[in-house]
Amino acid sequence: MPKLKIERFASSIYLILLAAAAVLTFYFSYFNKPLFFIISGLTIVMAFFHSKLYRHAVQVYTFSLAIMSGLYGFLTAPYLDYPFPNALYSTVRLFVFDTDQVFTKEATKFIDYPPSIELARWCAVIYVSATISQLLMKAFGHSFQLQKMRWFGSHVVILGLNDKSATLAKNLLVNQRKVLIVSEENERMPDEEELVKSGAVILRMKLLSESAFKKSAIHKSKYIIAFHDQDGYNLDLVKAIDEYVKKTESHGERKIPVYIQQNHTITQHLYDKIKVSALEIHAVSLQSLVARQLLNEHPVYEHYESEARDYNGKPFHLLLIGFGHTGQQIAIEAIQRSHFFRQQKLHLTVIDQQAERLEREWRDAFPRLDDAAMLHFIQHDIKSANIIHQIREAVPQITHIYISLDNDEEDVLQALRLHQQFKNLPIYIKIQRDGHFTDWLHNTSEFSHLKRFGSWENVLTEEIVIRENLDELAKSVHEAYEDKAAKETLDYQKTPWEKLSFFQKNSNRAQVDHLDTKLFLLGLERAQEDDEPMSQEDFDKFLTQQKLNNVARAEHLRWNAFHYMNGWDTLPLEDVTNKIHKDNSRKLHACLVTWDELVPVSSRRGIDFQESDRNPVRQVFELTAIKKAEQ
Repeated sequence: MPKLKIERFASSIYLILLAAAAVLTFYFSYFNKPLFFIISGLTIVMAFFHSKLYRHAVQVYTFSLAIMSGLYGFLTAPYLDYPFPNALYSTVRLFVFDTDQVFTKEATKFIDYPPSIELARWCAVIYVSATISQLLMKAFGHSFQLQKMRWFGSHVVILGLNDKSATLAKNLLVNQRKVLIVSEENERMPDEEELVKSGAVILRMKLLSESAFKKSAIHKSKYIIAFHDQDGYNLDLVKAIDEYVKKTESHGERKIPVYIQQNHTITQHLYDKIKVSALEIHAVSLQSLVARQLLNEHPVYEHYESEARDYNGKPFHLLLIGFGHTGQQIAIEAIQRSHFFRQQKLHLTVIDQQAERLEREWRDAFPRLDDAAMLHFIQHDIKSANIIHQIREAVPQITHIYISLDNDEEDVLQALRLHQQFKNLPIYIKIQRDGHFTDWLHNTSEFSHLKRFGSWENVLTEEIVIRENLDELAKSVHEAYEDKAAKETLDYQKTPWEKLSFFQKNSNRAQVDHLDTKLFLLGLERAQEDDEPMSQEDFDKFLTQQKLNNVARAEHLRWNAFHYMNGWDTLPLEDVTNKIHKDNSRKLHACLVTWDELVPVSSRRGIDFQESDRNPVRQVFELTAIKKAEQ
């Protein structure tokens, strides 16, 4: 629970206890009735100012109650008249843990104090204790938190402070993670104070230094996050951390997960080549996370369910306006996961001022691009007056529009412009910062077909960046494949998940990303907590051979596209033997052919590769609880 919510909750509890105390004084004869009116009046006043006082609820409530109850007690309970100045002085003395004995003739401490004085002096004790504790925490809390992390570990170390790492840190703190940020002196953020108040510890030290690793107890961390804008610097950090962790006594079998910002797709192969023994590297492309979240929440088949299930339907046609890092990742994700019953390839049209250069770069990077999708590049200024005419002329069959230009304002302006002409099409707008305008846009029915994506607050979360759930499912996919291969192949050597390359891990993750699409094509959906999930027996009856083959064909198209978009090509049939069907070093695979062409490949290799595409369809039952989709 976030610190702010805890404070509000505690404040509400104190207010309830105060009200309960008022009820107690009314019903029990031990208390006198004026005390009831004092506590009741205080409860009403505190309730009125509750929203402003919650941060200091203990001090405000106990101080007020101690003063009021103490004054009342010293004015009414002494055996002789006690002047007001004396009563006030005696009340103040309660806060130094001393009570003036003016209630009996005998000057002894062995007496029963009046109820109002008992209440006042214990409230004074609580007030003083709470205030001292708060002052100590304010003065030494940062050091105490740091020391606690160094002793017990299991904290998250974030290397570098910028808007992205700060956003992720806030979301980690919401999940009650212990967060330690190591920041260079020149790295300053306006919301640093808010991070510290929420429980983060910030160290000002040189990132690439052993002293920073030692002081942050990086070797005891749960995981490490490095969000620097230069890939080379991130790799240097990884090597330095690995060397340090290996030297520590606490280094054992456990590998510390490290999440590194990957700024350029071309650098991915470097993460396979870097040799580390104490760390488990995860390359994180923030733009890829944005694209993944977009297509998880709004799959291409959304609003086009019947068309996606139509075997003879026209292909979906995506219009991408702006083809920077985010636009390119949307294209890659869409190509890799948008495969349905129809056998026609996905169509994409790109409009960008640098379209000609981008097309050359893409065709160099993805030689088999045309086998994965149909791409058309148009070099044009989106701000020009004739852009609508240009779009209608070049792309008459648009089904989706994705806008990801240089900034939020430009994205919104172009979306409003296009929405007038394409009111029946889903338009997805990249808006990274929250604001009143985006709230208004979201809540206005006229713009219901405009969908926002790309908010850093929604993307930079533990669930999306660390993605433990995704990796658990991906491991299950891998283990199922390994178990089946071991049964069918003599002397097969299983490869543990930790030994897989980045490409192999991502291949398993991509299969999980297609899970909801497979369920959709089958007419199933994920079961919720209050649903009765489908049994294995019912699933086996439901999954007819025709359904199995139809979805397996879609799975094969997805598998092909994933490999094409990762630089793989087809191993010629004549090179296939009863022992060889792929060459990892040259990125060649004999199964990169059509579904029907798998038959001769299977015959030469002695493995039923069509069955390999059916297995992921069967496996959907094992990966998640499912039920029949509501029509």
